[in-house]
Amino acid sequence: KGGSDEELNLITLTIPEKTTEIKKNAFPNCVNIKAIEYASQTNVTKIQAGAFSGCINMTKNMVPDSVTQIDANAFKNCTSLVNFNMPKNLEVIGGGAFENCSSLKSIVIPENVEVINAAAFKGCTGATSITFAGNKVEKILDSAFSGCSNVTGLLDIPHGVKEIGALAYENCTGYTELQLPTTIVDPGKISPTAFEGCHFNKFYALMDSAAYKWLVQQGYISIMSPLMQGKNQKRNYLKKLLKVILLQY
Repeated sequence: KGGSDEELNLITLTIPEKTTEIKKNAFPNCVNIKAIEYASQTNVTKIQAGAFSGCINMTKNMVPDSVTQIDANAFKNCTSLVNFNMPKNLEVIGGGAFENCSSLKSIVIPENVEVINAAAFKGCTGATSITFAGNKVEKILDSAFSGCSNVTGLLDIPHGVKEIGALAYENCTGYTELQLPTTIVDPGKISPTAFEGCHFNKFYALMDSAAYKWLVQQGYISIMSPLMQGKNQKRNYLKKLLKVILLQY
């Protein structure tokens, strides 16, 4: 990197309107690509594995909403990618699809996605927000958001999630609070290392839920029966949440 677009011979490519798929490894390591645009009538539905991997100078790729599948490593190591449209109709996000896309500022998971595959957003260190448009996500797999260290505040695992894999949120050090859903029905479905390197000072889980039991098993909290009693308990149950304050902090 460095120098003007002319010096680097950076170009903008337009995907023709009859294109339905971006094939596997179509543009790997094409350092001369600055932007990808799509013809107005393009009906692309799939971006295959490694399609734009390593396009380190690509800053823009406004993927159309017709895309339902982004395969493994499709945008891996696109370190300059800032302007990106997450398709509203997207259903599949492959493993490592956006790994090390360190310039992405916002990550929005579309409402039809059911699985965040391994390392899908690992190393997206520039992201300051991660949001879920719906509640269909059931699995957040290994290292899915590992290293997303600039997202702050509450890590709210969406209702619907049933499994959280190893190192899923490893070193997401900006988060200070964790909320776990009741849709996790087995403490064993949350990896002991799911939040490795995180520094939470508050936790939210429904008392006696699998998530609550996991927090106790991992030593994040202690059973504090006085906190569960009285008006506060009733109010928290109405909200479907129990606020637990980590005493060690």
